[in-house]
Amino acid sequence: MSPSRPPAASRSERGVALLSVQQAAERLGFSPEHVVRLVNAGSLEAGRVAGAGMGIVVASVVAFERRRERGRAASDELSRSLDALGAPLE
Repeated sequence: MSPSRPPAASRSERGVALLSVQQAAERLGFSPEHVVRLVNAGSLEAGRVAGAGMGIVVASVVAFERRRERGRAASDELSRSLDALGAPLE
C-alpha cells in the first residue's frame, strides 16, 4: 500500500477512526495474525465496528510507525558509530 494514499478508515461506535485488521497489516507490512498479536500485546489499540468486529485505531498505527522509525534511526546511528570506531562485523 502506498504511504501517500492511506486506506479509508471506518468509524468505531465511539467515532474513533479505525482500519480493518487487513488494512493495518498491509500498511505495517505484517500479516493480519501478527497485527492481532500486537493488539493482544498492547502495542496497537483496537476498537469495535458495529457489525464488523475488530478495527485497529488509526492513531495507534501511526504511533507504531513512528516508534518503529525512531528505532530504525537509532539502530542506524549505532551502526555508523561502531563502523567509525572500527568495530568488527561479527
